[in-house]
Amino acid sequence: MQARMLFNETFKETKEWGDTVTCELAAAWTRWFRQCQRLDGIVVPRWIRGEENHEDTLLAAFSDASQRAFGSVVYYVNYKQGTSHLV
Repeated sequence: MQARMLFNETFKETKEWGDTVTCELAAAWTRWFRQCQRLDGIVVPRWIRGEENHEDTLLAAFSDASQRAFGSVVYYVNYKQGTSHLV
């Protein structure tokens, strides 16, 4: 979400490709890039081991957006067992 807001601010400030951004905006981008280095430690599993009977399971996806940001989430749901897992 932070990058989306930075993109919006950048496009508001600049009119041409080579335009220079303000020192404040450049500093905000630098902070954001430094924070991205922490993402190296995140592991996202690519496969969810499901039950043999897939008729009782589903993926439920939700999303929302505003002028400034957007978000989404996906759950793996087994409605027969009454369980759900954030994907």
